[in-house]
Amino acid sequence: MEGNTHHEHTADCTHSHDGAAAHCVEPKKTLVVAKLQFEDFEHNNWRFYHSVYPMFDTKQLDQVSDTVGTMGMPEVFYGFNHLYIINPTKDILLEFSAVDALSLSAFSKQKDHLKGGLEKEFQSKVQVSEDSKEAPTTEEKRLNLIDLAPARIEVKDSSLWKKKDMSKVKDFKQIEVISDWTYSTPYKGTVLRLSSASKRVFLETSLQFPCIVASAGVQLPKVPISVQECADIELPLHRLGRDNPILHWGEVYLYEDDLGDQGYCCCSIRYRVMGDCFYVLHRYYLRVDQVLVRIFDTRLFHSFDESSITREFQYKESTYDELKATGFNITSEWSLSKGQADEVFPKLGLKKKVVDKIVMGNI
Repeated sequence: MEGNTHHEHTADCTHSHDGAAAHCVEPKKTLVVAKLQFEDFEHNNWRFYHSVYPMFDTKQLDQVSDTVGTMGMPEVFYGFNHLYIINPTKDILLEFSAVDALSLSAFSKQKDHLKGGLEKEFQSKVQVSEDSKEAPTTEEKRLNLIDLAPARIEVKDSSLWKKKDMSKVKDFKQIEVISDWTYSTPYKGTVLRLSSASKRVFLETSLQFPCIVASAGVQLPKVPISVQECADIELPLHRLGRDNPILHWGEVYLYEDDLGDQGYCCCSIRYRVMGDCFYVLHRYYLRVDQVLVRIFDTRLFHSFDESSITREFQYKESTYDELKATGFNITSEWSLSKGQADEVFPKLGLKKKVVDKIVMGNI
């Protein structure tokens, strides 16, 4: 076991099943690439890497904006911050990145990843044999469908400017809205095959993952990875108590914005590793002043003696009036507090909850 160590990775470890070097995989288009340092921790065949860097400058924001596909960028965007969780023997990678999180605030990408129509598209492809050559993009989408497209929100005084007659305004142009101005994202992280993603991660970050390499002429078995919805399962949060000591933990911010002084949003990750399990919380938090508070939480829990990861997505939201009715004290101190999301979370109304299992191996 190793913990709290910093690693700078400069070599590539991606191999094909026959031991030869794999074909080149390009990084995401126009993505800012860099040689990053990661804090690294290993336990029970799982390895955890996270990076913490300052916010992007204007030049870096311009470089990444086309990839993200939003109308604008948050004031504070931590493009070099990542969390990677891998298990080479299971050929699985759990990836959390600022670019991927923000991308899902674009309406076109939400539509492309939304559950419903896409599930029918994949239905005939789910029953594939272990040795089939299913396209990685199809498998990745099937593993990473989102549970909702967030409802659009208006500021408190939006009704005032809506009443204005703009027909007489010279050169007035109607702008197509292509993304959420609050950067609301239903992002749950990304589940990938380590063997197919490691080269791309290396090209973007210089992070080299350990990998399992077969001898020449021997093909590594393909571990099936699937998702099963499990409505009746609860996360065993009792295992996160003080009687289960934390061996390693991390906190990673992805982006923040004050929404033009109309509120605040923040996207972040917290994770911890205990002796018998690990736990991840990805949270998108939104406060639109005098309007509402919204939280999208994704929790991942894995017990090291099991072959699945439980994933829970929660959507909670309440208007200011609804919060006041619960007795919650909305004050300027609260709205400036770093812990405002944790403080208001118990008072928010639960709008949606989806629990599924990421199964590694045969069902």
